[in-house]
Amino acid sequence: AALYGSQAMGGVINIITRRGGGEPHASILAEYGTRDSFRGRFDANGSVGALGFNLSAGAFDSDGDDITPARYRPAGDGAENDGYTRFNASARIDVPLGETLDFTAFGEIIDTEKELDTSANDPDSREETTTINSYAALEGFFFDGVYRPTLTVSYSRSERDDFDDPDSLDGFFPTTVRTERVGEVASAALQNDLDLGEHNTVTLGLEYFHETLDSSGFSDFGGFVVTNLTEAEQDRGSVYLQDTLTYEGLILVAGARWDIVEDYPDQVTWNVSPSYSFAETGTTIRGSVGTGFKIPSLFERFGVQPNNFGSTFVGNPDLDPERSFGFEAGFEQSLFEERLVFGATYFQSDVENSIQTVFDGLGNSTTVNNVDLDIYGVETFVSVDPVDWAHLTASYTFTDAEDESTGEQALRRPRHKIAADASFDVGERGKLSFGVVHLAGIRDVGYNGGMVDLDDYTVARAAASYEVHDGIEIFSRVENLFDEDYETADGFEGPGIEAFLGVRFSM
Repeated sequence: AALYGSQAMGGVINIITRRGGGEPHASILAEYGTRDSFRGRFDANGSVGALGFNLSAGAFDSDGDDITPARYRPAGDGAENDGYTRFNASARIDVPLGETLDFTAFGEIIDTEKELDTSANDPDSREETTTINSYAALEGFFFDGVYRPTLTVSYSRSERDDFDDPDSLDGFFPTTVRTERVGEVASAALQNDLDLGEHNTVTLGLEYFHETLDSSGFSDFGGFVVTNLTEAEQDRGSVYLQDTLTYEGLILVAGARWDIVEDYPDQVTWNVSPSYSFAETGTTIRGSVGTGFKIPSLFERFGVQPNNFGSTFVGNPDLDPERSFGFEAGFEQSLFEERLVFGATYFQSDVENSIQTVFDGLGNSTTVNNVDLDIYGVETFVSVDPVDWAHLTASYTFTDAEDESTGEQALRRPRHKIAADASFDVGERGKLSFGVVHLAGIRDVGYNGGMVDLDDYTVARAAASYEVHDGIEIFSRVENLFDEDYETADGFEGPGIEAFLGVRFSM
């Protein structure tokens, strides 16, 4: 959290879009499969003079499965498919502005439509979303690259529209829903990286965020009308400092951050992350310790959203931020010229003021800070390359996440997760891969109330590809290979066995 701020309590996925460069090239992919599913994709990458570009566009459409398990469907009602459609496109350009300055711009749009079961087998309920992400950056390289400032401005917009029309399953309470929710975030950031000698880099950053939420609409449940009207905004700024020291096998990162958040006390977070590699034995030991926080979202504080059966979600403006303190320690060992690599990490985190959604007897809901969590566990892995054409991996994670006051298990956090993957080169042009994931010990809120323990489940997959000619590749995959019946949450059924066949042309 010292570098990334709010919500970086457990970890960060840092996605860096691919830079364009080299000789222009492109690829086209088409795939068809089970449930009349089609996926298409176009990619282009390269440079024209000094301009680098990376372009992508894709679409996916599927009739889908029925996400409502048979035991929750209305009497006499069969399965009905819940379809899904997605379109996405993105573009990135990179332009050098002289010898010491580069300009980058990126834009992305994702548009989806999916059919929902907001009540059991609801044939007329659907959701449409549109997401826009964009940023522009100026990156400098001064004093032979010793000083590297980056100025970034970004904008994102997320719109969600929900629809539901009366249908034969509504009975005496025909339901009509029309709601729209729009969230926007604009930000500006200046990050300064300065090398203080060969082994030390200091990073100083400034950030500012402006966030807004607007929602409107209504829900009519048999004459019980709930309106949805929200307007809210929030500003926050931050300053962070990080020092990275590298010397031979040592990497030591230490940082601190100060966040000034509208309507809340200032938030201060810190972290220290050392690691050391012993080159002669192939051993690395590493650890980290630090704090994190999460500012409640505007929807959690001010949102209004109709639930099923005439009830309503109303946000809680008095929510406190979530805060955490955590540490981890682990090792990684490589043997036989890195053909065998294995490791383990112990982790522990204490979360205060965890934000939860609670319901009253009429189905109305709101958010509260009613849980402190104790989380600890171990994750292990092993990776083996027995021969040049085979790669095998396996991992196991044990997680104990409990409510500090009651000792009850936290929701939707599996106690056990086992995963294994194997990939094989078949000649110079072919590849085969297999994978399996097993989840066990998951607790959830029941579809009809109360607490339930989900059944353990195992899902396997297989894939193959072959380059039939230079630039022409055929591929196939099978998901849920053994047609396992499983639910990721109570009342939400996972898809059965699925098979897909596709072709990719590269030029």
